[in-house]
Amino acid sequence: MNHTIALKIVPTKYWLALSGGWAVIAAALATRTTAPASDWILRMALLWALVDPLLGTVWQLLVERNLRKILRLGADMPVVPALPYTAHHSAAHRFAVWLEKLRTHADGVWQPLLVSAALALAAAAWLGWAALVLAVMILATAWAFSLIGRADAVRHGWLSLVMFLLPFAVAANLVEFWRWDVALLAASYTVVYFGLLRLKENPAQAGIWIVLGQVAAAVVMFAAVQPLAGSIIALAAVAGLLTRPFSAEHHRALHMVALLGLLAAAFSLGGVG
Repeated sequence: MNHTIALKIVPTKYWLALSGGWAVIAAALATRTTAPASDWILRMALLWALVDPLLGTVWQLLVERNLRKILRLGADMPVVPALPYTAHHSAAHRFAVWLEKLRTHADGVWQPLLVSAALALAAAAWLGWAALVLAVMILATAWAFSLIGRADAVRHGWLSLVMFLLPFAVAANLVEFWRWDVALLAASYTVVYFGLLRLKENPAQAGIWIVLGQVAAAVVMFAAVQPLAGSIIALAAVAGLLTRPFSAEHHRALHMVALLGLLAAAFSLGGVG
């Protein structure tokens, strides 16, 4: 069957990893709402779709596949402008050459990129100003990171705020409930997320941030009178200190342990009366 654009929705290679999508789910579990269940489920599902598959696709195409790099690689290749009869080096000629490079070297990439970005903005606008600000910030961050080679600690810090803490905050804001324990839990796991991002560049430093974030989360759970969740998170921190598996090779295990601790804490806080 002939069609114009093909969009594929497939699970990532490792979906049990701390991410903005899981931050939305954790915030939904940790907060309480008096809104009708159908409305709450719809808004949370749409926010998850916004943060994970839609904006995640934009991130993958712009940053991981690096669309701008694809276009730069074809800079010296001879191309035939898509628009005929344009004066050489004119604005129209340069635009035509750019279009041809896009068609030749990035075909199948830019179409889902534009569609995903448009759908993300539409979904965010429906959810409200907070979700729209979040979508714009993630789109801008993805575009900026596509221009950057290697990410340093400052960029990882910004990424932790935009890709984890903000989705958590927006999800909590959508259900109109924001408690001190939920806020501190989000902040603690933002620190853990930052450490996980730093694993490749500086494993020793990353391990410190991961443990500090988990210890802070455990303290929050004990302060919120949730000893079971606090003990689970504290055990994860102690296990990390004893085994010290802080390296890029162990990132999957570290992500899974962090995610289990976050979900345990969210379930516990969601049951607070």
